[in-house]
Amino acid sequence: MEEFLTVGLWGGEGGDRWSFVENNGGIIGMEIVHGSGIDSISFKCGDEYGVLQHSRKVGGTGGTKTDKIKLEVSKEFLVCIAGFCGPVKGSNSFKALRCITFYKNKAKYGPYGVEIGHAFTSSVASGKVVGFHGRSGVYLDAIGVHMEYF
Repeated sequence: MEEFLTVGLWGGEGGDRWSFVENNGGIIGMEIVHGSGIDSISFKCGDEYGVLQHSRKVGGTGGTKTDKIKLEVSKEFLVCIAGFCGPVKGSNSFKALRCITFYKNKAKYGPYGVEIGHAFTSSVASGKVVGFHGRSGVYLDAIGVHMEYF
């Protein structure tokens, strides 16, 4: 894989740091668990030979809805994320990711969660998302992207 640029970290200050970068092929799937915010997320990468790479789930065990995203490895790729971060239910001071939308080269997935709080977006440029980084604990506290530019 080419070198990548780490972009952003949107959300709250809590949680433990994590990072996931594809090591072969591209991001082909994601699982988002959400309710009043983004509770957890996991990623799957693959290549044209069927070699798979799975991330660990980052975030907590809550959430009322699970959505799965599937991309075609040779035709689709992520170009940008956008969302909202703000106080989570029951707390005026604890901030986390409340909503996330994934933009790909052909369409978008989402929004997942609740569009409340401060809006953010990673810049759309000539490139693709090759991974994610952030912080997590009980929720997905913060998220950013690893970008490979063309």
